[in-house]
Amino acid sequence: MINPSPLQGLILPVITVAIPISAPLAQILLRSIDQISTQPFVAVARAKGASASRVLWRHVMRNALLPVLNVAGLLLGELIAGALITETVFGLSGIGQLTQQAVNNQMSPYYRR
Repeated sequence: MINPSPLQGLILPVITVAIPISAPLAQILLRSIDQISTQPFVAVARAKGASASRVLWRHVMRNALLPVLNVAGLLLGELIAGALITETVFGLSGIGQLTQQAVNNQMSPYYRR
């Protein structure tokens, strides 16, 4: 069996952590883009002669990213928990195990076993 390089060894863990987080964020972003695109200020920007890419990035994306950032903050706990499980399965050490150690160090001595 060939040992993977450090970069190759990160491909599966990154995919394992990223897919459950990225799917709802992409869905919210697409819905938000559709909703923002129908707003009057986008029509005004187009009427003023702004290019399609300028309207998309300057007007639509600026407003569409707000709900995505909000949900991303809520999913941060899921990301850390997923990192802990993924690191355990793949035998890696990283932010998940570091978070677990920090929680264990902060626990009351009555709860330690």
